[in-house]
Amino acid sequence: MRLVAGKHKGRALVAPSGIGVRPTSDRVRESLFNILAHGGYRTGKQSVIENASVLDAFAGSGALGFEALSRGASKCIFMEKAETALEAIKKNSFELGESSRVRVLRTDATNPPSNTEPVDLLFLDPPYKGMLLLSALTGLLAANWVGVDTVCCAELDAYGEYRIPSKMELLLERQYGRTRIIILKVAC
Repeated sequence: MRLVAGKHKGRALVAPSGIGVRPTSDRVRESLFNILAHGGYRTGKQSVIENASVLDAFAGSGALGFEALSRGASKCIFMEKAETALEAIKKNSFELGESSRVRVLRTDATNPPSNTEPVDLLFLDPPYKGMLLLSALTGLLAANWVGVDTVCCAELDAYGEYRIPSKMELLLERQYGRTRIIILKVAC
């Protein structure tokens, strides 16, 4: 697993061992970031990524958050509860020289701690089994991680059902093999 573009293009990431992590494929990650860079989802800016504050929830290896940092995000918070994944994120942060722009929280994304201000960009990559998207988005909204300008990206099983909070709207849905990518915002 390598970073696709930006200042860390081609750099390999360490993946957590033994916990059934399903890292986002390079192809899906590249497609998602192209959509974010050119989709006009952020008011007044073409790119959602540039100078963004990012939350990578259900982070696993942290590939989505590190890709965002590589492409110009200002900081990334990684939310993960598995110890081996947390160790991989910390190692990747150190190896990439990004420790000063990274914060790691050992917590469940469905019951997050309160936050002082919403992030600009949220990645959610919950386990395919478990229907965790709705509870994670509900918790992140209630804890002030998601606001009206937050662009939310989720990776889901292409063949599974999902639900989103009623106060959010679906902006885009794409399928790549067994993977479904959705982009959401708080409905205005």
